[in-house]
Formats: sequence, structure tokens, C-alpha cells
Amino acid sequence: MIDFPIADLSDVLATETATARLLDMSLEFMRIAYIACPTSLTLGSANAIQTYTTLRELRRRAPDTLALVPRWLREPSRFGEVGARHLPRPAVGKLSRLYRSTLWYYAERAIFAAMTAAVVAWEALRGRPVCAVWRSRSCTCSIGPP
Repeated sequence: MIDFPIADLSDVLATETATARLLDMSLEFMRIAYIACPTSLTLGSANAIQTYTTLRELRRRAPDTLALVPRWLREPSRFGEVGARHLPRPAVGKLSRLYRSTLWYYAERAIFAAMTAAVVAWEALRGRPVCAVWRSRSCTCSIGPP
């Protein structure tokens, strides 16, 4: 049997506190892009509430965060309150009414991912580069490294 030394709880708490401080310091010097596809823009679902809360706290720690959220034209949204930039939502998924397939929704997410990649690239060209891309789990397509 192998014995592993168990750290004192105060050591663990001190390490977690130091890690949180280091994270806070690094967020001051790093610009993050947060890309989310919430199920409800009016916070009508648990997914939307979690996304809103995450974005609010991320903006509190890193005020220069670029948040990108899809939205239908003139659809009400609470995400503007936390500084999200709304991109037009591609209506490709509506084509499933003509030909039933879930692939339309994957195509819609892929188009949105390409749109967000274009926004991140445009921000870099304007001299405001993004150091990290944080993608919400509800967005299934990855846009790769910034």
C-alpha cells in the first residue's frame, strides 16, 4: 500500500486563493472573446440564465471581454445589459421545415462560428486582438485558435 501525504486544508485554501488572484491579474491584461448560443435571450431557460451569469461575472473580472451572441432581428434580449454584441442569427435551421434534417441546425451553427471568427479577425485588424476564445458548450462548432 502506498501512502500519499494529505495536505493541510489551509494549504489547499491558500493555493486556491493564489490561483484565483493569478487568474484575476491575468484577465486584466488579456482580452477574451466569449461566444454563446443561449436557448433563450430573455432568460427563459436554465441554459440562458447560466450563460448570462457566466458572461456577467466574466465582464466583471475582464471588462474588455468581447461577447458574441446570435439573435433574430428585433428579438428582445437581456444579453445587451451585460455588454454582448448581437450578430444576426442565420436562418438556415428554418429550412428543416422544407426538408426535415438536423443537419440544417449544424449548418446554422457552423455559419455562426464563421461569423464570430470574422468578428474576432476584424477586432485584431483594428488593433484590439483577442488572446483567448471561450466558447459556450451550447455552441457546437469550434472556430479554432484566435
